[in-house]
Amino acid sequence: MIVKALEKIRHNEIVYEKNSIFEVDQHSGEVLIKKKVAEIVEENVDQEDELEKMTVAELKQKAEKLGIDLKATKKDDIIAEIKEVTNEL
Repeated sequence: MIVKALEKIRHNEIVYEKNSIFEVDQHSGEVLIKKKVAEIVEENVDQEDELEKMTVAELKQKAEKLGIDLKATKKDDIIAEIKEVTNEL
C-alpha cells in the first residue's frame, strides 16, 4: 500500500515528513490511516500488469498522483520511471 503522510511521522525507524509518499504493508497502512496520520494513495496491486494496461495519459496521471516529475514521453519509458520511484518507496 502506498500512503501519504498527513503529518511528520516515524514508521519502522524512518521519519517521513508531512506530504511524503511511501510504501507500507497492508496492516501498517491501515493502522496509520486509522490514526489519521496518513492517507491512502494506492492499494497494492500487481504493478507490472497494471502499468502495462494503462494508457500514456493514465500513466501520466498516476505519476502526478505519486509526485513524480516525468522526463519521459514514451509509454515504456514512463513505466520505467514510475517503477524506479515506486521501488524506492
